[in-house]
Amino acid sequence: PRMPRLAPEFGGTPLPLASNACRLCQSSSCPRLYRRYEIIALVCDSQEKSPRLAKMRICCTNKYEIAPQAWPREGPAMPPASPADELALLTRLRRDLHRIPELDFELPETLRYVHDELEALCDDVTTRYGEGACTVFSPCKSSLCMFFDRKSDHATAVRSDMDALPVTEKSEYASCHQGHMHACGHDGHMAMVLGLAHHLAESFDELPRSVLLVFQPAEETTGGARFICESGVFERYGVDRVFGFHLWPDLAMGEVA
Repeated sequence: PRMPRLAPEFGGTPLPLASNACRLCQSSSCPRLYRRYEIIALVCDSQEKSPRLAKMRICCTNKYEIAPQAWPREGPAMPPASPADELALLTRLRRDLHRIPELDFELPETLRYVHDELEALCDDVTTRYGEGACTVFSPCKSSLCMFFDRKSDHATAVRSDMDALPVTEKSEYASCHQGHMHACGHDGHMAMVLGLAHHLAESFDELPRSVLLVFQPAEETTGGARFICESGVFERYGVDRVFGFHLWPDLAMGEVA
């Protein structure tokens, strides 16, 4: 087969991309817009008689780019995303999640969306650093966790809530679920923690300690946090600190209170 065009960081010619388009398929509707997938695979091209171990990048359309030289299993990660890429990622995540608000513990679409995002990143980390480096799991009903294992004695946890409110909205990115709305910012909370997951996956070998990401149901109706605490997940992973946060529209942009 013909060798694909190489990404600029692999020594190739820059691809002519439309604004806000996927780096690989060049589509602005790509569900994996701006996501960085590294996989180690055996590949060959027309100039090679035998396969070689190489690093590839793939996207939703299965278009791909291949590094021109072999990479070690624990080679460097992809170059970090630019601020523009990070903003586009967070915007896409928040808008996607804003359209599928669900209530209480009944979060099938939300859980599926968050799980798919986390699982793709987990596959990337596992490919580069081996089995057990990263895991995605559910500690209790309607919850999700992602653990980045740096073999430290203790871990830091970061938590996001996932449920919405029984409110009807009218806006450009209005809910697809009539009578439900992310009116309390939980779509933004999930987008930020998913964005953090991307950052942790890209900088895994620089993390000073293990990290546990927690996605909690039923914050509005209460009860979701108790089930997570009672699951024993914090004790099991040696968590000694948990960080949570809440969006607040009265604060200036970029301000943390």
